[in-house]
Amino acid sequence: SLDELRRELESCYAKVLKSAAPSMASASPPTPDDYMDQAAAFISLRQPALAIAAYESALRVRKDDPALWAGLAAAQIKTGDFISAAHSADHGIQSCGSSASLLNNKGYALARAGRNSEGLGCLKGALALDPSNPLILCNQAEVLWNVNDRADALKACDAALKVNPRYVRALVMKGNILLEEGLTQAAYAASQNAAQIDPH
Repeated sequence: SLDELRRELESCYAKVLKSAAPSMASASPPTPDDYMDQAAAFISLRQPALAIAAYESALRVRKDDPALWAGLAAAQIKTGDFISAAHSADHGIQSCGSSASLLNNKGYALARAGRNSEGLGCLKGALALDPSNPLILCNQAEVLWNVNDRADALKACDAALKVNPRYVRALVMKGNILLEEGLTQAAYAASQNAAQIDPH
């Protein structure tokens, strides 16, 4: 066992150096940043429920960190718990003030919960704080598309692509919207562009 190994090593240390082995340092408890790193790893592994637990552990220590609240809301969105995600983002806004990421996550969660007008209001607020964020622009495009405002959805996709021409999500969405509009050649071009960037 590890205890037996430790005792053997302490014995060797004492024999060689003619003094007692130093006491083992006790491990320090994880910090909020450790939990945040852990949560990011769980998201990469497609384990959002474990990421939620890590964010909740971090927030027990540091409730005034907007990045932790935004991360918690994003992880809850990935599980499909949109109302909890909106509440988490709202807690973050109340605790830390408005930020683009908190408003974005709240808006997207509300829209996914069927509260499109509230969601669009939050996304508009997020864009006021960070007008060239392609993720927020893409979320806005998706909500606008869902409420059949294809013209404004296309504008939001184009705005996201102006910032990042290789943003696959925006290209795919633009292709789908153009297809619904009957613009098959333009839709094909956008889809081909997306496929070249990310063949999967």
